[in-house]
Amino acid sequence: MTRTTGRTVDGIVPPDPLPEAADPTVACARCDSTEVYLTSENAAVCAHCGTVLEVELTEIHPG
Repeated sequence: MTRTTGRTVDGIVPPDPLPEAADPTVACARCDSTEVYLTSENAAVCAHCGTVLEVELTEIHPG
């Protein structure tokens, strides 16, 4: 689950290589895109709309 922080950034470049299809994803709270990546500063940001997001883990399954 994500929440907007009220901040946006420009020029988001997806990681290379892209995450695997089976990797965990979250949807952007603003636009519902799953193009959410971590920046080098460990901030979650939506590559589609540029919104900086806060990620809330609501359910964690053991290994």
